[in-house]
Amino acid sequence: MGTRWTCHGPSLLVLFCYGQLLPWLRTEGYQSSGKLYHETVAKEFLQFYEHTAQVVWNQFMEATWNYVTNITKKNRNEMLHKDTEKSQHMLYFGTRARLFKNASFQDPSIKRMLSKLQNIDKAALPKDELREYNKILAYMEKTYSTAQVCLNEGPCMPLEPDLEEVMATSRDNSAPKEATFAAFPSPSHSGQRGPIRHCGSEWQRHSQPRTPSLSPGLQQKSH
Repeated sequence: MGTRWTCHGPSLLVLFCYGQLLPWLRTEGYQSSGKLYHETVAKEFLQFYEHTAQVVWNQFMEATWNYVTNITKKNRNEMLHKDTEKSQHMLYFGTRARLFKNASFQDPSIKRMLSKLQNIDKAALPKDELREYNKILAYMEKTYSTAQVCLNEGPCMPLEPDLEEVMATSRDNSAPKEATFAAFPSPSHSGQRGPIRHCGSEWQRHSQPRTPSLSPGLQQKSH
């Protein structure tokens, strides 16, 4: 009789019953219980991961969408909370995925999924650093969503969709330049090292329309 990989309810608190459903998937005692980490168990483990990840990621994406479409402190805190839950989920399953010695597995999809799951990314950060990292990302999202660029002649425009529309559709060569330079951060100049001292001039050089020249052979024939 196999292990049941079911857990009812949409809440992550309920889904964390996987900690009780997987008592044998422990980071300690790994050497003595290596026989438990065979390919059949890995398949069941991945199936349960997918079952729980659907709920965790859906809740995170919903909270993220609510924040980027309605930037409020409440929505920001909810997004940060769901992001923390997602990281906890990744950390839990990622550390246990490392217990499987998938080099001897036959199914390439199982090996691929385990390898991907073992990369826990930012979930490996300490809690305080992870919280600060997520706050920085939320601030960047707020800045991008609320920032405006004011042209020399004309109204101020948000980055999306107005400024993107100008950059994509304008045939006036000065308009994209004006919009770009207005949003171009001055710190980028400090990062320049080499013969080009001004990155704005470099952008202008590349943005100028170029007329392809004839090769020497074609030039001779044209005369």
